[in-house]
Amino acid sequence: AQSAAGGGAPCRASTQQLEHCSLKTCDNDRPCKLGPWSNWSDCEVLGMQSRVRKITQQPRGRGARCQAALHEARVCTDIVDCDTRDWSAW
Repeated sequence: AQSAAGGGAPCRASTQQLEHCSLKTCDNDRPCKLGPWSNWSDCEVLGMQSRVRKITQQPRGRGARCQAALHEARVCTDIVDCDTRDWSAW
């Protein structure tokens, strides 16, 4: 664009065009995706259970990275102490 000079008429149209390129996503960008949690494991000797999940889609380009946990552990809530009763009759 050329600015008006010597009494010429000013430009009526915009002399610049903006585009928010940082907000556009590329077709090749894709976020991390996680699969479902497995069932909790049986209660282990140390009184813990665990479960896992897998990454089903690795991130690519500017896609969101995998930041969530892939493994969880908890104290078993179904611990049962040994209980003996009186002997039964033969």
